[in-house]
Amino acid sequence: MNETVFFPKQSATALTQTKRSLTDDVKSGKAVLTLKTETQEDISRSNTELLGALKYWFSYTSYLIENNKSNVIDYPKTTHYQLGTTERPIPLSHAKEHIIGEFNDLGKDKDTQWESFRQETSAMIYNARKYWLQTFSGNYILDEPIRVVWVIDNETATPKEFQALVTRQANGEYKAGEKQPKLGFILYAFKPLFKGHFNGWQKEGAIQGGFIKHPKCLYAMAKYFIAHYLPEGDFRNFNAVEIVQLFYYLSLHCNFKGEKMKVDMIDMLKHVCPSALNIDDTIRYNRIKGVLSAITLLSKITQVYENNCDFMFKGIVLDNFDVSFAFKQIYSDTWEKHLVMESPEYKNFKEQMLTDGNALTYAVKHHLKTNKNTLELVYKPTKDTETDRIIEAVQQVLEDKKKGKKARRQRDSNPITTPVKGYERTNEIIAFKKAHPNMSNRAIAEIFKCNEITIRRALNKKQ
Repeated sequence: MNETVFFPKQSATALTQTKRSLTDDVKSGKAVLTLKTETQEDISRSNTELLGALKYWFSYTSYLIENNKSNVIDYPKTTHYQLGTTERPIPLSHAKEHIIGEFNDLGKDKDTQWESFRQETSAMIYNARKYWLQTFSGNYILDEPIRVVWVIDNETATPKEFQALVTRQANGEYKAGEKQPKLGFILYAFKPLFKGHFNGWQKEGAIQGGFIKHPKCLYAMAKYFIAHYLPEGDFRNFNAVEIVQLFYYLSLHCNFKGEKMKVDMIDMLKHVCPSALNIDDTIRYNRIKGVLSAITLLSKITQVYENNCDFMFKGIVLDNFDVSFAFKQIYSDTWEKHLVMESPEYKNFKEQMLTDGNALTYAVKHHLKTNKNTLELVYKPTKDTETDRIIEAVQQVLEDKKKGKKARRQRDSNPITTPVKGYERTNEIIAFKKAHPNMSNRAIAEIFKCNEITIRRALNKKQ
């Protein structure tokens, strides 16, 4: 199966949303909430910052949809796409492989990523949250971006039942030869966030078009690289969530023209790390080292996985004044002598500065103060750019229309399939009701093309 995720820009926009950025957008009129309030108390970290609660699930959902388009179920009058059924659920082993991959080990005396994924999933189910999500009309509503219904041996199960069996498997409690249950799940994805997979990545209504290309397991990868490649101390005060958000933010603002991009640090920090800003929107410079560590890590990730990204980060643009300022801070007693004479110390300093966290922090601080908080990054576009892929997608749609056939994407493997004929199946009705608890039986009957009595009988049978 493809090792690359084509992530919708609308999803990336949602994942770089913070309490601070949405509050500013509401005040300026850029965002309209469906719940009108006199204060901004309804906008909080718990209902705006999606990636913090769904670190592993987002890119996996996009990966799953992209590689199984013809098997995604789009019921009318519903807000979420459905992937998987009780008859053919998505195997839990598939999620582990494509969410965590080879990045499970975080080092000695630390939990594995699989354990972190289990904890996140439990929290998502037991404390399901609704977030401010943008609809096709452009307004924001409170809804769940992703829902999961657990399946054990082709029947829906409670989170408690499912977790008990997962724990048994993890602890090796099954005896040799003992039959183990088949564990899987049904996934529901908020349509406006993932619509790009089905419309050739074109803009729809107020929804941003296009996609971001990155390697699968991006969050797990970032967490792994922090544990194994970044030094201890202040250089690590940027976490994996913020690194992924930074990647998405920079991807959204890169126009692929030339090899340099200017970044408004104030706006970037509002969307990525609001805690690095003071109340008056000035930068807290004691957090700059963490921002630079994130850029350094992204540079390493994009270089290692160049073929799976739209571009590769190469470094930060700094001038001689920035370097001289940093040099002065490090060599405060003898800096003038070294600077005038172009001493070996100064030349070596210029070469090694990008790997010295303190020196780089001083240089960037000076650069931001003298360039109106704008930082310039150097990048190298990869061959498979977004424009090329969009053109290819549009050409394919036009070609399919000429042939009179629906567009289909070739897949290497297929963990899910569409449900078998006969939508009155009891297990399918029960699973659908679990995912849509507020939907009436009459509405469900219309979707499953049966009468309301069939729906009631199915739900009563489970009880």
